[in-house]
This record gives sequence, structure tokens and C-alpha cells, in this order.
Amino acid sequence: MALLSKSWAWKRYLGLLVVLVAFQYATNIIGLGGLPPLAQIAQIWMVYNVIKYMCPCCCCKAEEFSPDIESTLSPLSPNGLKEDIISTPQPKRERLYYLDNLKVFLTFMVIIHHVVCMFSGGGWIWNFNHYDGDEDDDYVNYTKTMGSWILTLNQMYFMCMFFFISGYFTPASFRKKGAQAFLADKFKRLGIPFVAVSWVYFPICILSGIYMIDSVGSEEQSGNKITDLWYYGCIPNPGPLWFVGWLCIFSYLYTNVDHSEPTVMSCPSPLKLLGWSIPLSFLNFLLMLTGLGPFIYMPIAQGSLPFDILFFYGGCIAYNNKWLDRGTPGGFVEIMENKWTKISTYGTLITLAVGALPFMLSSASSNSTVSFLAQFGLCTVGIALIFYVELDFFRLYFNFTGPVSKLLAKAAYTAYIIHPMFVNLASYIFLKTYKSSTGDEGVVFIAHNTTSTSEFTADNAQGWLMGGMVTASVFAIVTTFVTAHFVRQLPGCREIL
Repeated sequence: MALLSKSWAWKRYLGLLVVLVAFQYATNIIGLGGLPPLAQIAQIWMVYNVIKYMCPCCCCKAEEFSPDIESTLSPLSPNGLKEDIISTPQPKRERLYYLDNLKVFLTFMVIIHHVVCMFSGGGWIWNFNHYDGDEDDDYVNYTKTMGSWILTLNQMYFMCMFFFISGYFTPASFRKKGAQAFLADKFKRLGIPFVAVSWVYFPICILSGIYMIDSVGSEEQSGNKITDLWYYGCIPNPGPLWFVGWLCIFSYLYTNVDHSEPTVMSCPSPLKLLGWSIPLSFLNFLLMLTGLGPFIYMPIAQGSLPFDILFFYGGCIAYNNKWLDRGTPGGFVEIMENKWTKISTYGTLITLAVGALPFMLSSASSNSTVSFLAQFGLCTVGIALIFYVELDFFRLYFNFTGPVSKLLAKAAYTAYIIHPMFVNLASYIFLKTYKSSTGDEGVVFIAHNTTSTSEFTADNAQGWLMGGMVTASVFAIVTTFVTAHFVRQLPGCREIL
């Protein structure tokens, strides 16, 4: 198959993306029920490729330095040096342990994010505390406000960083294995979990959430329960593994591009990345405001589709240009070791997080236009700056390895996959404990609704909710990672997880 040149690939891929987005809008307008058509296509494509690459007759061996893939092996090398690269072993790059530790931290934040979703009344399998008082009172739901602050802050960086790190390791893996073995590895380590979670694990998590709702207390439980369970739990849904599905898509597209021409580029400065963030944020908010909805399972929120594409591709370029290596002219380390760049980047981000974000989410900011402009400006600046601050902070203080960090790093991927059940369990234990301890029986779920709009009326209810949110997060993190460690010990699991 002929490979696409980079310029032609960008045109084709961008055109394809526009067509798919338009198709999604069309299906939204028509109002098709059940699983969206693009999601159905993605499921079929994923299952097909998993079967294809796992079939014994289609096993692909690594093609390291094979002449027939020679054109894809040296993305940043002039053509005259290709023979030298094929015949000369490449020096081993220094392992950046802080990227391993950053992945663990990001996995922690994903678990915390979904716990906070439940305590803030939206965004997860089942939710509670979605109560803002009546129109004529001055009730303030502090837990929901704090939760919204955390969720907005997380959306600005954590999935972008996941895509950047994944993109960073893509060129080396592709070069070492060759296209077919590279894809076989991706559909083995990413595709199998995606299919298993979509068709088995996450539907079970959804059904367990329905039963937890019944156990906590629900009213008006009439109607066809079987239909409810089928609707909520029997439609294939990867849940948080939408990220894994998109990595498979990006990896597949990567293998169809000719990488023989170098992509030479210095690491952009924070100001330059901010300039790129402005039009991307505008596009991102346009997708949010026009109701695109989940796009091939990807939630459309702050820092989503346009930024995920940018950061994955940026990770690929970062590896090839050694942005993260110490001593690279114009690299990340050189940029962040400039005193004034560091002060301005850290200072601006902290000022925004502490000042602008609470204002944006406060009840005083009732003007929707002001709130929107504040959110747009904050996310535009925040997405650009968090990248530098987070990478720099972990480079300086977490660039190490040891028994505990190795254990956590190895378990992080499995923890990401299995955490939904433990988020459900942690929040369920909190609600049962709260109701039995306070006697507040007013927290209920209306039939056919997985979000409770009931008010928590016990004395110090906000204290209960705040403390419960923290405790549930810690419980979910610990139980998820401990279980993930033992899951990896099962026969055959280490090869995938």
C-alpha cells in the first residue's frame, strides 16, 4: 500500500474528520436512537482488527531495520544518512522516569475525576448531589461548586497529557517493529481491552450502578425494569476506554503516512502554544455549544478533540526532535530553565486557577455571557500553560524510579481499565454510610433516572459530602491499584496489560 506524504495525509485526514463530524451532526438532528452510527462503525472496525491481528495465521514479527520498511525508519534524518542509520545501531535514549510517574499521577486524577463527577451530580454512570436550591433562595451547594472547579481544571490537561505521552513513545515503537508488528501490538494491548470492556466489563459496571441505586433508595419504581436495564447496560460502551480506542485510530493513521521526510521543529514556547490554543479553543467550544455530543465515544468538553489531536501529534514530533532531552537546543528543558519563562508560566497558571476559575463557577457569575467568556479565556490559557508546568514539575521532582514507583507504573494501565467498578463501590459505600449515620432518607433516585436531584438535609451535610468525596477518592485509588496489581499476575494478562 502506498504511503501518504505528510502534507497530503493532513489534507485527507482533516477532510475525513470534517465529513465524520458533519455525519455526526446529521445523525443528531435525525435523532437516531441506541448506539450512534459512528460508534457502531468504530466497534465493528475494532473487533475486525483485533481478530485480524490476533489470528495465528496473521502473526506479525518485528521488522527492525528491515530494508523493505527503510523509508519509514528515520523520520528526522536526511536521505543521505539512511544507509548509516540502518547499518549502525542507534544510541539508547535516556529513560525519562518522570513520564512513568506522570502517567501514574494522571491515572490517579482520572479516578478522582470520576468520583468527583458522582459527588457533583453529573458525568458518570450514576450521580447524586445535583441540587442547587430553589429559584427564590440563596442556597449554595459548595461541594458541587468545588467539584465543578476540579472537573473543569482536569478537563484542561489530563487527557491531552495522556495523548502527548502516548504520542511520544509512538515513533520509537513504530521504528523498532515495523508497520504490521506495530499495529498487531496496538490492537493486542489496546484493542482487546477496548472490546472486552465495551461488550462485557463496562455494561456490568452500568448494571451494578443501577442495582446500587435501587439499594440506596429510589421512588416510583414502576415500569418495565428489563427495558431499563437493557437500555442502560446492554449497549456496547467502552466508558473511559474511549481514550484507548482513539489511540488505536491515531496509531493506524500514523502507519499510513510516509515518515521518510524529516519533520524538524523546535519545541514551541508557552507563548507560541498559547497562540495555537486560541483558534483550537474556539473550535472546541463551537463543538460543545452546537451539541456534537460524544464523538466516537470521546466526550466533547474543554480540551477535547482538537487538542487531543494536537497533543498526540506533538508527542510524536517531540520524540523525533528530542524536545525532552537535556541539551537539545530549543528543547523543552532549555525553555523551562529560563528564569523569566518559568516565573511567568507558573505565575500565570496559579493566578488563573486560584482566581478566575472559582469566579467563573461561583453563583455570583450568573451572566451566561460573562461565564462563557471567562471559561473560554481560562481554558485557552490553561491548556497551553499546564503542559509546561506539569512536565517541568515532574521533570524536576519526580524523575526517579524505585520499587514503589515501578509497581505503580506497571499497574497504571490496568488501573485505568478497571477503575469504574471501584468508583461505583466507593460512592455507594459513602451513601449507605451517610444515610445510616444521619438518618437522612430524603436522598432518592427517581425511576428511570440515574441522577439524584435530592437535597442532602442532614446537619453538616456539606461537610459529609466534602469528606466523602475525599475519602471515596482515596478508597477508589487504593483498591483499584491493588486489584490491578493482582489482575496482572493472571495467566496471559501481562502480555496485554
